[in-house]
Amino acid sequence: MCQTPTARGWVPLDAENFDCVVAASARPVAVVFWGRDCWPCQVLAPTLEQAVEAYGDRVTFAALDIALAPQVAARFEVRGIPHLLFFAHGDVCCHFMGEIPWVYLRSKLERALLLQSQRVPIAA
Repeated sequence: MCQTPTARGWVPLDAENFDCVVAASARPVAVVFWGRDCWPCQVLAPTLEQAVEAYGDRVTFAALDIALAPQVAARFEVRGIPHLLFFAHGDVCCHFMGEIPWVYLRSKLERALLLQSQRVPIAA
């Protein structure tokens, strides 16, 4: 059964729950593809935590360890980490790979919020 978060924080993703969490969310979803031994992922972590603090009540934040679900990473053509995908209406609306400054991350989140607020799904 799919469960979407009602509280602030991170949703751990895997191959089984990825589609359900992303598609079932009434909010935009920001997914970070990461790895345990990834130094850039560790550098990005404080910026992501800042995003959760600022947007956690309006955006679902989720994380997928690519070592645990390489098929999901391949499906979205994730070739390097950290890689962020932003979803609105279950569709990718923007993405970013590598370290991202707070101001740029905030603009991506605002775009996802704007697209999610529109009643018409994003055209592929």
